[in-house]
Amino acid sequence: MPTPPSSNRTPSSLQERIDQLQEVAAFPPPAEFARNAQVTDPAVYDLAAADQPAWWAEQVRSRLDWQTPFSTVLDDSNPPFYTWFDDVSGQAVVAYVTVVGEAEAGPGLATDLRDYVGTRIGKFARPKRLIWTGELPKTRSGKIMRRLLRDIAEGRDLGDVTTLADPTVVSALQRAAADGAK
Repeated sequence: MPTPPSSNRTPSSLQERIDQLQEVAAFPPPAEFARNAQVTDPAVYDLAAADQPAWWAEQVRSRLDWQTPFSTVLDDSNPPFYTWFDDVSGQAVVAYVTVVGEAEAGPGLATDLRDYVGTRIGKFARPKRLIWTGELPKTRSGKIMRRLLRDIAEGRDLGDVTTLADPTVVSALQRAAADGAK
């Protein structure tokens, strides 16, 4: 049974609880890779210093098996936060956004939304990708089909969509997702 909220919690117990709630993906290196981790050849250091991202990309491609090949070696778009092999985890936060009122979809609103999520929830939860949409896929009873949203974001086959109230929403979302990926 979970512990009820209490004002007697210490900062360390709060951090422990936060750590428990966050999903962490860890990929320990294969044993052979770990054995070869120490390099004694000075030429290797020169190659690595010349172009670090390219050197690391070559190292991990040649030494690790990838279920899905990575496409981004180093994401340095948000200094001082740098992400290596961003798509290693296989998932990123995607937000389907329906603009209401006088706001207009675009880079300015996207930045505002990411900043808002980073402030309210935390930087780890900021959406990597925003897909602008007029409507979400819903069943006839009004439930949002989250499975379809996940499949659209990841570019997978959608499977059965016969339970949707309006199947045309799916094709519009697929177009919006494809346009946003360009």
